[in-house]
Amino acid sequence: MSRSILFILALLSGPLMAGVSEVGTTAQTFFKLGMGARPASLGEAYVAESSDPGVLAYNPAGVARTRQLSLQATHVEWFQGARMENLAGTFSLGSLGALGAGLTYVGLPPQAGGAVNGVIGSPSATFVDLDSFSPSDMGAVLAYGKRLNEYLDLGIGLKVGSETILGSQALGFSGDLGLIAFWPGTGWNAGLSFQNLGLPVSAGGDSFQLPLLIRTGLGYDSVITPQLDLRVLAELDLPSDNSLAFGIGTELRFRHLVLARLGFRQDGIFNPWSAGLGFFATKDLSLDLTAAPAGELGMTYRGSVTYGYGAPSTLEDAGPLTATLKAITLNPVAQAPGAVWRVEGSGSPVRALKRWALYIYSGSKVIRQIMGDAPLPKTIDWDGKDSAGNPVATGRYPLRLTVRDKANKMAYSMESVVFSVLASVPKLSFDLDLNSKVPGDESKLYVPTAFQIRSDRTQADMLWKLEVLDQDGSLFRSFTGDLKALSIATWDGKSSIGRDLNPNLDYGFRLSLVDAAGRTILQGETLKRRCVLKK
Repeated sequence: MSRSILFILALLSGPLMAGVSEVGTTAQTFFKLGMGARPASLGEAYVAESSDPGVLAYNPAGVARTRQLSLQATHVEWFQGARMENLAGTFSLGSLGALGAGLTYVGLPPQAGGAVNGVIGSPSATFVDLDSFSPSDMGAVLAYGKRLNEYLDLGIGLKVGSETILGSQALGFSGDLGLIAFWPGTGWNAGLSFQNLGLPVSAGGDSFQLPLLIRTGLGYDSVITPQLDLRVLAELDLPSDNSLAFGIGTELRFRHLVLARLGFRQDGIFNPWSAGLGFFATKDLSLDLTAAPAGELGMTYRGSVTYGYGAPSTLEDAGPLTATLKAITLNPVAQAPGAVWRVEGSGSPVRALKRWALYIYSGSKVIRQIMGDAPLPKTIDWDGKDSAGNPVATGRYPLRLTVRDKANKMAYSMESVVFSVLASVPKLSFDLDLNSKVPGDESKLYVPTAFQIRSDRTQADMLWKLEVLDQDGSLFRSFTGDLKALSIATWDGKSSIGRDLNPNLDYGFRLSLVDAAGRTILQGETLKRRCVLKK
């Protein structure tokens, strides 16, 4: 019997092989083989994931945010003809939580039987021929997950496994516990699970402990561009029957159509690297493929087909995913104190949103991105700076909003808001003409009054605004005009509704810079003068 076959038998049916070759120290180790092609391509760093039925093998809390219905079928082609078949599914119970279930079969083709008398490797050991046999393992898992709030999901799982070899069978039961924590607005989440909790399994007159496994890990989402985002997963495992294991995986997603994955797992058993691809045939149907070398034992391949229907559990599917964006207020002077460009974004269905991102462009290049987890804020502010924190130069900057839902579908704002930015502000000043000044008394002015308003340069889409304020500081009259070297504004002493001023009282005069919509960009100080009617 080859070394590869002995290794597989020890992995699949450890307790039953223990009496033959003294390998295998725990029972039902096949439950550690995982489900689905995607986890295998990500270094099996899946304890913090909650996106597909493959989570059943890593953390029962992962089913809490499932879609209304998800089904997944997986085929694994191993070395020496070994194979694994898996069928898994998750189903939403609405506000009550979600259920997940999976069936796994692992087996080898018929093998020539034999047993070793004595210690393997010893010169005195002899091999005894036995009838051929077909070792196999079967397992079932049932999980329940509940989303407590936006920050925490909990889950519990029950597993039953059967191992068969050389006509003997071992049956065992175990349980899993898990949680997943989320930090909205950061892209981070974390997972923790305790697996294979239960009583020892009896086989061949001996008792074998279950392979207790503690998994803990982190996940991070980042939107790189409107068409490309990144998922990074890392996990540390503490098994009772082996040394510490560490895995890390990265996934690049392009427009929810093609996914490229690379994983690394250091567990002292197989080659650490793995790679995979994912394809979306439709918005609900996907195909995942993974290849992972297993050292001298050869290559292993996994393929999964996943179908998902509906919105994530406990969320309302209120129609197609949409994103809209419009300008609310703006201050197009990047260097002005408190400069801010404000937009209002919205996405539907609101409760199904997962992530949002606002992109600011200079030409075709993204110079700044502002993003966060759901919920989408009512307004989003841009301070006029690029990603390095530097004020942007004078120019026009388009903005676009993207939103992503819990099923990872993405929508873009079809309209593009464009903000005009000035790196510096025109300088304004105003004074009275000579005929409006009271000789020898600068605290007074004659009415009617002529104001001389000067600007150091012209500027499209900007105006000067002169306001006359009464004794209470309320607006009494206002004047506006284009920016140019010299403008004249004449006040006849009347209010905007034709009411005469109150003579011999102080009035205020304030000059501001406004945009074409009348929104204030910069506001000057108020100059107070006592108004005297000219005789």
